[in-house]
Amino acid sequence: MYYRVSAFGKVEHKTFSRCAGGNTFERHETYNGSLLQFHRVERRQMGAYLCIASNDVPPAVSKRVTLAVNFAPVVKAPNQLLGAPLSTDVQLECYVEAFPNTINYWVKNRRGSEDEMLLEGLKYSVREERSGYKVLMWLLIKGFTEQDVGSYKCVSTNSLGKADGTLRLYEIKIGFDRSSRGKDHVSIIGGKFIFSFCDNNFIK
Repeated sequence: MYYRVSAFGKVEHKTFSRCAGGNTFERHETYNGSLLQFHRVERRQMGAYLCIASNDVPPAVSKRVTLAVNFAPVVKAPNQLLGAPLSTDVQLECYVEAFPNTINYWVKNRRGSEDEMLLEGLKYSVREERSGYKVLMWLLIKGFTEQDVGSYKCVSTNSLGKADGTLRLYEIKIGFDRSSRGKDHVSIIGGKFIFSFCDNNFIK
């Protein structure tokens, strides 16, 4: 595919610049000429482009065009095997890339029955953050119990397809007494877990 921009009058320079966001530009992605051609366009080339025409009579004039690449969801679960102690809060996360926008949700695998869709409530907290064609989605499981052990899926779907990522959650048995402490919280970061207590006397 290609973009062609025409300008009338005596034009000395025609430049395409790719917008980095807002009114700023990535100057290293600047192309001189009236025709900007893409070979085997990729989703990473999505974004806004500005065609600027100028000569020795200011001001320069510009035309903004937006390139959108449609593709089915791609899902990545960075931590596919997670462990946590009982009674802690556990956070699962997935990365999604897709366009047009997706519908995203979490399910828990149930042996011998249909998967259970997990909704926002007292037990689960579900949230997501969008940036262009990228989405970061989280599932927070509150008060981890033996019934929460098992497989979870982050699912993403749009008009072009559907994809999912699988995460497995298991119990970690630890040898200290939590009976006199406040509620715990565990964060899974790069395959490690961090315990923190309300009285801040123990951090691992």
